[in-house]
Amino acid sequence: VSLYLIYRHIPSISGERTYFPRHLVNDDDALNRYRLNVSQQIYRRSIKESDHFSPLEIRIIASDRRQNYLLQVVAFLIDAYQSHGLLSPSLELCNVEPTIFEELRQLQLHIPMRIISGTASRLLPLNASIAKEASDYWKCLNRTTKARYVMLLEDDALVVPEFAKMMDDSSLMRQLDSRRYIDYVKLYHPNQLRKIPSIPLVYELSEFSIFFCYTYID
Repeated sequence: VSLYLIYRHIPSISGERTYFPRHLVNDDDALNRYRLNVSQQIYRRSIKESDHFSPLEIRIIASDRRQNYLLQVVAFLIDAYQSHGLLSPSLELCNVEPTIFEELRQLQLHIPMRIISGTASRLLPLNASIAKEASDYWKCLNRTTKARYVMLLEDDALVVPEFAKMMDDSSLMRQLDSRRYIDYVKLYHPNQLRKIPSIPLVYELSEFSIFFCYTYID
């Protein structure tokens, strides 16, 4: 009971509730419509082509999923940096479809785009589709850049509000600068864990619960 009450009143550290409101958390379609509406508002007021140098370049794999995920990734990336007053990274779209689909057509007006594939993944058998994905990732990454780091994002990734602070020079990139033996870092949050509070919050709740129980027993 104590853990439940604490969880109800302590906000998530990484801001998951911003994009996973409690009343929609069990309805994937409603969640997607909610995030799409938020991302459209952010995009309309904020998007502009980057004309500055950033130590980080983010390349987004763009496929025609027909659920408007791509706009959400772009808009939430922009908002994550602007809301913290941080310099936004350079963005590039890697189109892995043979044609420019509708959602991408809207975004390419403001963000550089490359077509790197001539075959639609959904038309391929599973093994060929997996091989195509690996090839698409490599083609998207295999391009010179002035940035110190390049991040590859899938177009169905969900950028939480604290993403910018995590990636900023004072955190992850600085750690990579000091650890030359690390060639790459993979960031992944499984879908089935999205309803669980961030790990630091779990530790805090556990410690508080132990203290509460110990005090109550005494």
